[in-house]
Amino acid sequence: MWFTNAALFARPGACISPFEVIEATHAVVNAPMHACPHCSEPSFSPLRKFRSSGTFPGRCPACGGLAFVSGWGHALSSVVLETSFWGALFVALLFRRWVALALFPLALLVWSLVVSSTFPLRPIEREAVSAARFSAVGHVFIAAVVLAAVLLLV
Repeated sequence: MWFTNAALFARPGACISPFEVIEATHAVVNAPMHACPHCSEPSFSPLRKFRSSGTFPGRCPACGGLAFVSGWGHALSSVVLETSFWGALFVALLFRRWVALALFPLALLVWSLVVSSTFPLRPIEREAVSAARFSAVGHVFIAAVVLAAVLLLV
């Protein structure tokens, strides 16, 4: 299947080749590695860095240390990703081309590269990870109780 380039909506049928998609993928895969905050070895890929959080930190293959990106990076990610989802949907409806929904994964890719290059990795200990996970479970439980109470009252 050919991928329609979102920038070429004015020319119906204009497509980018699979080779251009492969070249873009190689550029992301071969992006420079980020240094571990524990041992300073370049062992965190941009994707691994982007996905790391306080509850699910990235593990350095060299030293086994745990690291995560600041919560501000994830807070901004939620705003950017929500905006890009609705923006892609709006563009798809506006131009009546569902291929425009491909803008959303493209925004995910670009934003992951922005977060991985902007926000530094911070070291975290196993005890702090356990505490963050316990806190997250508590928050989910409280939200479930509140939701159940609202549903029972309605």
